[in-house]
Amino acid sequence: MALKNVNPGDLITAVDWNDLVTELKALDGRVADLEKGGSKSPPRITKVLPEGTVMAGDQIRIFGNNFDFTRGGHSVTFGNSPAVNFANGSSDSLLIVQIPQQVDGATASGAPITMTVANLTGFTTWALTVKSKPEQVGGRFEFGYLNSDPKIPTANNPIDYHFRLASLSNADLAVLISPVLQFSGAPAVIVEVHDSDGQLRVDRTITLHEGEAKIISVKIPAIPNVPNGTNFGLTVTASASGVQPVTIIVPPQTVGQAGEEPDSTITNLTFSNILDGTATFQLPGPADTVDGILSIPGTTAAKVTIALDTTFANIPTGTPHHYVASATVVSGAGWTASRNPVVTPNEYEISAPGAQKFPGFDINAPADDSVPAFIRFTLTHKEAMINNKRSVIFRVQRA
Repeated sequence: MALKNVNPGDLITAVDWNDLVTELKALDGRVADLEKGGSKSPPRITKVLPEGTVMAGDQIRIFGNNFDFTRGGHSVTFGNSPAVNFANGSSDSLLIVQIPQQVDGATASGAPITMTVANLTGFTTWALTVKSKPEQVGGRFEFGYLNSDPKIPTANNPIDYHFRLASLSNADLAVLISPVLQFSGAPAVIVEVHDSDGQLRVDRTITLHEGEAKIISVKIPAIPNVPNGTNFGLTVTASASGVQPVTIIVPPQTVGQAGEEPDSTITNLTFSNILDGTATFQLPGPADTVDGILSIPGTTAAKVTIALDTTFANIPTGTPHHYVASATVVSGAGWTASRNPVVTPNEYEISAPGAQKFPGFDINAPADDSVPAFIRFTLTHKEAMINNKRSVIFRVQRA
């Protein structure tokens, strides 16, 4: 029964007073029940399941007696961290409880923690080994091709391909760099991975701390002894546990000729998400010569809008630079692709480093489900005359 608030000058009636007396009697009865009820002895633990090491956030079962669960007189703490979630099925002889997500003193390898179970009379303890819950890795990293040194690949000589690797994650990452060299007709060539300090990483793994950016290199110790004009390709994938991998295809390379280099102010151009329509995106396999594969389900004409992700760097603050987004169907009868004018302006004006944009593109799939398309998406730097583009090519197909 809810009691009414009383303001100065209000008349308190007999009904109001009797309601108050009724509430006090009910409260007194509940207190008396607690005082006379419940266990007369401290709780006793006979078994805890699962046995062995447990992890923060796990659910455990505590067997015993005198828990006073039915009267609400129970409590469980793990060190200094109280438990608040008790599952259905708990009773005075069984507590089904979730270990808190954060337990003071718990470590990744497991640490001794005292669990305390108490009732209205007393308490008892039980020794546990508790591991801290692994940190959920979030965010992503940027990975983009910069340039080569020397500019011209020459037979029997080394060449380094430089990449920018930058963390946008909430944790330190161990990034595996997986290069694939396509050199038709040439003997197998060992490709090396070097860290930003020039050190060879035999395991091809780069340590990338939270928020860190570094320049790494993929090195061909010696171009095979092939004639000038021989074409070859290099695809490099960066991957780490808990984040989306990124695959970069270096622009086509020719022995004896300088290759195209991406614009130095565009650090990356990668797939972001599906803005409209139904499609799935997957990274290329080792044998693929594209930057990604987009699958559109169905056999009728369909439209999908995708967004790419790009970040700009090396732009002096206060000096505007301008970029134009475009899409070109390299091959694929009946397919069309174009810049989406709603989410992507005619050009981006970038006046400071660090700006991030998500250019959007419309893809129109024909009803014919047998012909895939190869579509190039490009950002062009208007102020630069050469090496002024960054592009990706996706294979787009009906699923």
